[in-house]
Amino acid sequence: MAATDKSGIRLTSDYLAEHATARPNEIALVDEGQEITFGRFYDDLRRTVRALSTLKLPQDAIVSVEFLGLYRPWLLQLGFECLGIANASYADAHDQGTLKLLLDRSDLVIHLGDAPATEAPCLHADTKWWRNLFRRKPGELPFPPDPHTPARVVCSSGTTGEIKVIPQTLAQLDFRGRTYGDLLGFDSETRFMVGMGFAVQLDQLLAATCLRRGGRCHYAGILAAPDAINFCSPTHALLLPMHLPTLLGEGAPANPDGFLTLAITGGHVADAVRARLLPEYPHRLVEAYATNETSIIADMDADSVGTILPGVTVEIVDDEERPLPQGAPGRVRVKSPGNTEGYLFETETEMFKDEWFYPGDIGQIDTAGRLHLLGRGDDIINLRGLKVNATNYEQGLVSLPGIVDAGILSARDENGLDILLVALVLEPGRKLEALKDLLAKHLPTDVIGISVAQIQQIPRTATGKLQRHALAAQIAGMK
Repeated sequence: MAATDKSGIRLTSDYLAEHATARPNEIALVDEGQEITFGRFYDDLRRTVRALSTLKLPQDAIVSVEFLGLYRPWLLQLGFECLGIANASYADAHDQGTLKLLLDRSDLVIHLGDAPATEAPCLHADTKWWRNLFRRKPGELPFPPDPHTPARVVCSSGTTGEIKVIPQTLAQLDFRGRTYGDLLGFDSETRFMVGMGFAVQLDQLLAATCLRRGGRCHYAGILAAPDAINFCSPTHALLLPMHLPTLLGEGAPANPDGFLTLAITGGHVADAVRARLLPEYPHRLVEAYATNETSIIADMDADSVGTILPGVTVEIVDDEERPLPQGAPGRVRVKSPGNTEGYLFETETEMFKDEWFYPGDIGQIDTAGRLHLLGRGDDIINLRGLKVNATNYEQGLVSLPGIVDAGILSARDENGLDILLVALVLEPGRKLEALKDLLAKHLPTDVIGISVAQIQQIPRTATGKLQRHALAAQIAGMK
């Protein structure tokens, strides 16, 4: 059994060892119909660590692992964690453009499928490689690594489109997992649906938390949300706001086991979708305020008012970084044991200062100590002196019949004057002209100059965040 580090930080392998001893024949995960017990998982992890240790990688190495299936990539990820080597996940060729910065700077890229387009050394973990690994005798796990060295590396483009490479230590991941697990109520009866894959860091974190608490993980593969829920019958799932409408109406999942806890990442749930969801689909909706750099900050309600979670400190400051009184709006900054300390490959950034992280959001804290989010700094559009909260209007628009998605930004008209540009994705067969009167009731009335355009797709990150810079470029290319 692996030893717990003297700092008190426990690896996922420590929990896995406990479950393998106490209930070796119980199911830990289901991957494409294959049931893996806790006992087998722990033995295969020890085999994997033996195999990876022969690679003789330095302690400061970064290894990128292709997420293809659930079990084998997870063995690699946990194996490198045991060895104290930072690892990252990438999904497939579609991710390689976004993650090229990280892949090219990796000391090793392990691919289970086709070789990626990268300058880094590659190892093909094919069927023969795994067959030889599984023939090995399980070995003893090494002494736990330093909890304050990077264990995971993730990429995020946020709303700016500029790729950021974020290191996460074992200590930070431990705090994040415990915080999420407590909020979501993970226990040994949990069945967590892995629906987006480990390239989405929260899916990986929640899967590890479920495993640590003795629950069961089900891999949904490429199934759409309704089919995935029918297939996995989970108690918990991670979804994007855009997934929620698919759970309603014709084709909605039967969810035979009843109540489902839905963790939402990547944006706010529209009021209209929330109102429809509860009567039609018994659930608990957990909408968190979180960032890749800090993990979860607050548990948000339908009005974007959040309860700040234990261990997390939030302050509202002015442009000079001076704390503001209760009720005053200003810049949000966050401090917690889950905070990363900076970005890899960058020496300077304004987002990290004196253990605080500045996510770029605008908010205020009320007399009860609750956090009110008023929007992002880059979501507040200054249009001829008028402040327009683009996010609020976007959420209102997507709640209207016929509108699938929406994005708002400022632009210049043919006379060089600032106007509000509204980009809409409509349901098949819908015409923009037919929505003209409805739109007029849900757009700002005090703005001079609004242009509405129909497009095929709103550019968003993997976690659903709108990329305004990409939307502006897309609109410009249509002219």
